[in-house]
Amino acid sequence: MMEAKKQNDTARYNENNRVIYCPKKPIKPNGMICYECEDLHPCFKGYLSYYAKLPHFIIDHYSSKSNMSHTSFVIFIYLCRKANYDATSNHYGRCWQTLEQISDVTGISVNNMRKYLNELQGKGLITWKFTRIKEKDGYKTTHEFNILHYKYLNDIRSALSKLQKQVEQEDKKRVKIYKKC
Repeated sequence: MMEAKKQNDTARYNENNRVIYCPKKPIKPNGMICYECEDLHPCFKGYLSYYAKLPHFIIDHYSSKSNMSHTSFVIFIYLCRKANYDATSNHYGRCWQTLEQISDVTGISVNNMRKYLNELQGKGLITWKFTRIKEKDGYKTTHEFNILHYKYLNDIRSALSKLQKQVEQEDKKRVKIYKKC
């Protein structure tokens, strides 16, 4: 029985018969949590290790209907999910998506997409432009989206880092002066 369990395509086990990989999603389509495995760590590791950075001030300010339409907010969350948030990357806060890709995931028609994207741009949350990407079989038409709060957060992080370095240098100078006295 254990041999059949180890060969099963649904999960892989280690020598102690603990689940090390499970392809099932930890959250089922009906919203319930999967409790089929004794150890949920392998399931959640693959799904919860990825997340979108969305500051609380954006949620608090823009999630109310008076500040932004619900549809625009859904698109914004999707774009945040797709954006690169590795601060060391040249593409920090950017993603490249077609309007069809956004439509497939959000269920918003491509015909209305520009209206909502322009609303997001008008609120200062994104910039977007038409672009072409070279691929093996030719060029692909897509859109480049810049999530602006990522840029602002990165700018703040850089400014704080510079300020910290200045404070450290001033502290070193003070220590040298103090030692001379």
